[in-house]
Amino acid sequence: MNILQSLSEATSIKIKDLQRNLTLERAKLFSDLDTIDAHNIWNATKCKIRHFNQHLAFTERRKYLKTIELKPNFTNIDPLPIRKKRTRRFRRNRSTKSRVTSIDNVADVNLTAQTTCPSIPDYSPINLSSTSVSDAEVKLLSKGPSFCPTPKDINWLKTTQDLDNFERRIRLAAYFHDKNAQEVEDVVTPLVFPTIPSNSTWMPPKSSIPEVEVFLKNLRADILNPENTRAPKDNLSREERKAIHKLKEDDRVIRIQDKGSRFVIMDKNDYQTKMEQQLTNPLHYNIMTEDPSNKFHQEVTHWAYKWLRRQQISEEIFNWITEVVPKLGVA
Repeated sequence: MNILQSLSEATSIKIKDLQRNLTLERAKLFSDLDTIDAHNIWNATKCKIRHFNQHLAFTERRKYLKTIELKPNFTNIDPLPIRKKRTRRFRRNRSTKSRVTSIDNVADVNLTAQTTCPSIPDYSPINLSSTSVSDAEVKLLSKGPSFCPTPKDINWLKTTQDLDNFERRIRLAAYFHDKNAQEVEDVVTPLVFPTIPSNSTWMPPKSSIPEVEVFLKNLRADILNPENTRAPKDNLSREERKAIHKLKEDDRVIRIQDKGSRFVIMDKNDYQTKMEQQLTNPLHYNIMTEDPSNKFHQEVTHWAYKWLRRQQISEEIFNWITEVVPKLGVA
């Protein structure tokens, strides 16, 4: 009994030491790396620890059952509880799968299953230029093309424009909600033909529904209230902010990888040389002596006029297609 007690005390002390070391390592991880990278590494580590604990639990249960002799009439052994995934409440026309009932099968399934832990994508930049890249620039570009730096100031002009557009959409919906079918026919295009994008900037009057106007008034007051605004936390360090300004002023060209999400750094002369080689390649491009835009515009006009005579498109759609000034595309 004393041996078991001392073993239990030693085990508890060892567990506390491991938990303390794990807490220190986690704090060191979040202090050395970026928040996003640190969370990815920590989630992957927790996933591996969880699967390792499941493996230890199944191994311990199987050894325990092999050690203790069971009674002859004790044949039904409850398997270990399997954590089921959260599914929908109702499922139709779906066959039920057979459940694992033996402990050996459960252990084999969990041991042979491939664990899908989140992997950390490699976004480290590819430097093909003649100059070296600093550590801050590498750390900045390693965040990937989807990373968005936190803006220092709020663009109040853009915020006000978004509020005006939102109020216009809400008031338009409330304005045409109570209109009868005769009035709607003068505004809405018949459903036989597709709708045409409208460039109208007409602002409807204030809604006769008081709840709509109260909602819009309170929304604008809450968003534009200086007391509700606070300075956002910067997601870049001071060295990374300096690296952004340095890369903007640099002559090097930074592009995204063709088949991937990594940044590629090249010298400007090398980039222009490769672009000229691609444009002068006769397998991909041909040099044209005249602008073919008018020719294509005439073909589109003939096509639209043909479908207008067959009454497959309306005159409004015909004018929308043909009243376009053709011009060359700009890369």
